[in-house]
Amino acid sequence: MTPAAHPEQSNGPIAAARQLHRQRIRRARFFPAAVIGNDLGFDILLLLVAFGPQQVTSLAYGADRPQTTTLRWVDLLHQHGLIARTRSNPDRRRTMIALTPTGEAAMTAYLEALPLL
Repeated sequence: MTPAAHPEQSNGPIAAARQLHRQRIRRARFFPAAVIGNDLGFDILLLLVAFGPQQVTSLAYGADRPQTTTLRWVDLLHQHGLIARTRSNPDRRRTMIALTPTGEAAMTAYLEALPLL
């Protein structure tokens, strides 16, 4: 499984999120997790900005973390009002994870404040 397609954009917050995510994956190839820390919550937010609403399994795959660990972080981000859970329209058995307006505003502000990488 891969993160769902998101409209292509060559600049702005979506491009910045994708670039940061690629850099974080690349960084993880060179350093053990204990050295660089576990930023799974931020990785989930980056994936949601970069690729739009996802299932937990896709978020776990994209962040390269176990699904159970990812689900715990999804719960935490939900408690903080940064993400929302909704039922998928085509398949009501599936739950989609998406940024809330608060989460989207925070990530957009953060990504726009970053210098071009």
